[in-house]
Amino acid sequence: MTLGTLWPYVNEVISKQLTEAINNVLKQYKPWILYQLDIIRISLGEAPPVIRGIRTKATANQEISFEIKLDWRQGEPQFDLIAALPPPLPHVTVRLLDMDLIGWFKIELTSFSADSLPCFGAIVISLVEPPFVDFNINALHGLLSHVPGLDQHIDKTIKTALSDALLQPNRVVIPIIPGDYRYLEYRPTGAAVVTLLDAKNLSHTLLSHANPFVVTFVRHLADRTHTSQVQKGNDPHWNETFDILVEDPEVQEITFQVYHHEHIGVSDLIGVVRVPLRGLQEGGVKTFEETLKSEAALENAISDTNYRGTIRFKISWKEYVPGQEPWRIEEDQKKAEEEKKKAAEQKASFE
Repeated sequence: MTLGTLWPYVNEVISKQLTEAINNVLKQYKPWILYQLDIIRISLGEAPPVIRGIRTKATANQEISFEIKLDWRQGEPQFDLIAALPPPLPHVTVRLLDMDLIGWFKIELTSFSADSLPCFGAIVISLVEPPFVDFNINALHGLLSHVPGLDQHIDKTIKTALSDALLQPNRVVIPIIPGDYRYLEYRPTGAAVVTLLDAKNLSHTLLSHANPFVVTFVRHLADRTHTSQVQKGNDPHWNETFDILVEDPEVQEITFQVYHHEHIGVSDLIGVVRVPLRGLQEGGVKTFEETLKSEAALENAISDTNYRGTIRFKISWKEYVPGQEPWRIEEDQKKAEEEKKKAAEQKASFE
């Protein structure tokens, strides 16, 4: 079975799941000036992407994975969005045209079965690295008259959201044979229980006293927690505890961003700490005291020329029982309610 044969179905399924995934990301990245920015339709084009390169390998469980460089320019993919300013200002439908989308994708054929063709149950797709994305934005004129430069904000937001929705370890699961493939999705396997204790000698470049608070997250776009703000406290105490969802503790990190709260304007970042979650044991507690660094120093693994202070916190690991994860229980309850409602409607239609 060729990609061309599967393409209409694959296009429909991927487009539907991409719409949901990217809209979730857009909620976090939406420019503050916009009241709404939602994707209402995605089409990856009439023709399948062109394969520019391919690497294949068999996994330990004899399932097959490919790393493929895909070029979507030929198929002319399109995204339609709703962009709106706060009422009563206007909203418009925005179309992304002339889209170039090129990237290395990991494609896994999984859940093999000899009982039915095509012999695998699902396809798992993820980006190996950030893709090249470019497009033209149509129908923004009504908003640009109110917000000059809005097209640039939307351009950056869409490119970032598209990359984040698919970039590993995120993924999209496409069912080929009907079945429950939730175990293939990137879902939380447990929670990091984090207690923010205190910080010492916080250094803020503009003022002698900081008004600090801490933002903590594992995934940048999900489950961000905020401590309370301490007024004029260079040695603040919080002692606040949060549960932060974790999908894969062996590869993920937890990030702590310490900010100075500005009463007017954007809060200033004082410093950042990242700690790998690898090695956490169920019920075990680790206490950390880490030196804050600038974002640039952390990203480039270089020393920070400015002292920013230290932060102290505790982390413990709470693993979910397989099959009893909170998200699974919630989804199963929702499905049961929908089936019950559907059965009641069918019964009513025969009475």
